[in-house]
Amino acid sequence: METDKWGIRITHLRGVLEVCDAVRERSKNSSISSEKILYSRSLFNKGLLHGHSLISLLENAIKDRGLADIAGMCAISRCLIEVHNAFCYLTEKGIGKSEQEFRLAVLSLNHSTDTIRIGDALGNNGNSPYADLNLTILDWAKGKLRDNEIFKNFEEKQQKHLLRGRSPYSSLEYMGDRPVRKEIESAVYNLFSHNVHSYALGLHGVFGGRDTPAGQLNQVFLAVEFGLIYLSHIAIKYWNLRFNAIKKLTKQEKETLETGYCIKNFMNWKIQIEQP
Repeated sequence: METDKWGIRITHLRGVLEVCDAVRERSKNSSISSEKILYSRSLFNKGLLHGHSLISLLENAIKDRGLADIAGMCAISRCLIEVHNAFCYLTEKGIGKSEQEFRLAVLSLNHSTDTIRIGDALGNNGNSPYADLNLTILDWAKGKLRDNEIFKNFEEKQQKHLLRGRSPYSSLEYMGDRPVRKEIESAVYNLFSHNVHSYALGLHGVFGGRDTPAGQLNQVFLAVEFGLIYLSHIAIKYWNLRFNAIKKLTKQEKETLETGYCIKNFMNWKIQIEQP
């Protein structure tokens, strides 16, 4: 597996972005046949934008190592993990119609609830032309939940929690394939979150250590590696979901994405880190 300096797959990330740009171009004019397709397109595009932002910060770091925005790269990579997991949750194959409608209703309720709450705090709800629409969507989503068979099976306490609209996702867990094990994802997400919240491991030059996962160069490696892994996995899933719109990938395009979410490079890095 080809790597650039320090084992960071910069060239491969550029290649994955080129494939994703091509996929987006091929599918941009195709019709949207369902809410699942609508959300998949939006999440794929969001992930693609994050990928371009990640490579921009990385290229700036290469030009001037003294101004490397490590926290920014970690924050973007964390966003890509969240985009990936939202994509998988909302487009999961094999779930029934009732569960699909349940997940979308929970998301719609959270959207309207937070839109109204934010509007109230910022003082623009009364002047917003979308105020009535948000209330309509709020009532619709609550009605969809109350009528949903999965919702009816929850205990009353959980039903009340869901109807508050505080969470965009339910406790129903995505059961499909993942690019990495959950414990690895959790550890990397935690490390990236230190950068997002300015916790100790995100204060470069104060905490961490060069030879630990929290070292500055290692955090750059992890941000790029996991951003690449999750973006590639999103792209493969989007292609599988929208094959009729995107059509067949070339052999090189498919290999680029498949090696993109391969964890071999990460595992090689992990072995080096564990050596005394």
